[in-house]
Amino acid sequence: MSSVCSVRDRVLPVAWLLSVLSAGAVRAQIGPPGMGALRSASWMAVGYAQRLDTAGAWQWSGYLGHGRSADPSHASPLHRPAILVIDQLLTRRLDAHWQVGLGASFRSQWRYAAQEPFGLLDPVRDEERFHARIVLKLLVHGWRIQMAAKEEFRRFCTPDLLPWGQDIEWRSRFKVQAEHALGHGSRRKVVLSAEELFATDHQRGGADHWSPMTYRESRIAAYLVQGLDHGRIDLSVGGMADLLREGTPRVGPYIVTSLSWRDPFHGHAHRS
Repeated sequence: MSSVCSVRDRVLPVAWLLSVLSAGAVRAQIGPPGMGALRSASWMAVGYAQRLDTAGAWQWSGYLGHGRSADPSHASPLHRPAILVIDQLLTRRLDAHWQVGLGASFRSQWRYAAQEPFGLLDPVRDEERFHARIVLKLLVHGWRIQMAAKEEFRRFCTPDLLPWGQDIEWRSRFKVQAEHALGHGSRRKVVLSAEELFATDHQRGGADHWSPMTYRESRIAAYLVQGLDHGRIDLSVGGMADLLREGTPRVGPYIVTSLSWRDPFHGHAHRS
């Protein structure tokens, strides 16, 4: 298994670079997933958002993302691979303010020993995720506000599809995001967000029960987004603080970079 992980570690940065290049000169920021209690982390993602009808009511979006992290002896957030994410989402705009969506994603997360030399642990933890969301969009004094409620079902397993100890989790997420253009007609904007996460999980083995629903995480983020190619392409840079609330509260800082392509199969972008 370690040889497989070694090969995957070499392939992922190349795959990410090829994805960027294939997008040409490449929807707004693609926020990072939580990666656990880390000294620091980085997140790079490439995504798209494609309208499926002329009115733009139906939209299919997705992204490929790769996270890396520091270890206790190394400060660089690019030091070692942490997570790979492939995510797909189908959304339906109900009216000018309301939107609903259904999605699925696959994730692989590398795990490391807590003691020196902080070596890679086998097996890698894989995750299958299914989620549903409802979003309310408002315009308040020049700020585009989005308030989202999201329900997630997560199943964890080994690369051989064997169950994990904590095999199932149900999570509720509540997020507020605000974006504001930096100047009239500007393609540059600032995006701020705050998200709260609650979860209950199922433990296999002797106990074989569901834990109480508890407050697990807070994620605070800020991004600067630059629109390119007449608004079809967004380049985003920024950061996120992930406050883990279980046990002793811990904050993990993340550096975030993403490219997102709107309507790659249409000549003109659709703005919702």
